[in-house]
Amino acid sequence: IPRVTGVQTCALPILEMKAQIEEELKGHKTDREEATSTVGTATEQRDKDKKAFDAYAAEAKANVASVTKAVEALRKGLGDSFLQSGAAVTLKRVLLNTNSLSSFDQEEVEDFLQGKASSSGTGEIVGILEQMGEEMAADLKEAEESEAASLADFNGLVAAKNKEIQAATTAIEDKTARVGTLAVDIVNAKNDLS
Repeated sequence: IPRVTGVQTCALPILEMKAQIEEELKGHKTDREEATSTVGTATEQRDKDKKAFDAYAAEAKANVASVTKAVEALRKGLGDSFLQSGAAVTLKRVLLNTNSLSSFDQEEVEDFLQGKASSSGTGEIVGILEQMGEEMAADLKEAEESEAASLADFNGLVAAKNKEIQAATTAIEDKTARVGTLAVDIVNAKNDLS
């Protein structure tokens, strides 16, 4: 049976308290590291999502603008001059990538872009392009709303994690000071009994 001395008896509760606080300190440090890591990971993902949204939004805005220019040109009777513009090139690219038009409507617009459509079919082309522009604008608006919601979610997560980080930091500072005080108390208790 180990013999317990007076120094050990006096310092034992302080030693146990110090050990418990040191364990709590490890937990707070782990919590802070995990919260900091979560913020870092979320920020990386947010940056990727923002970059993808910005690219999509820029392209979508250019596409909507080219459709709008086509409609304006056709209404003014300037279809032939529109076909020579950069907006016509953009519209051709949009047409190749769209799934929103029926094959008949797509052929009508393709004929117009190739200069094959007669001026009598201009009203139909205008209608098709207006519908396509409205759908693209609606898709863009939906993407902007989704982006705004994602940003709000990200900001909420970061705010919550920053509170966790601050709480853990405060606890670490407090418990580090308490461990230091207890270490001094242990030394003093040993000195008092020696």
